[in-house]
Amino acid sequence: MPFAVPVRLQATARGKVRDGPGAGYKVLFTVAPGAGLIGYSYVEQWVRVADESGRAGWMFLNLVGRRATEPGGR
Repeated sequence: MPFAVPVRLQATARGKVRDGPGAGYKVLFTVAPGAGLIGYSYVEQWVRVADESGRAGWMFLNLVGRRATEPGGR
């Protein structure tokens, strides 16, 4: 299910980014706590994300949270 607009997120804990929405999918890369992410869609408890370098995959919902708005509204 796609989000209406991309959502600014961050990793709340060290997390594995996988090739698909489930623990059985291959791990593509790992992100550190606080890493900036963009969320694009979700399936059940999994969120499709991309990091700031453009790498993309799926993370478990409990490992991501909304990113604080920066001064100036960014």
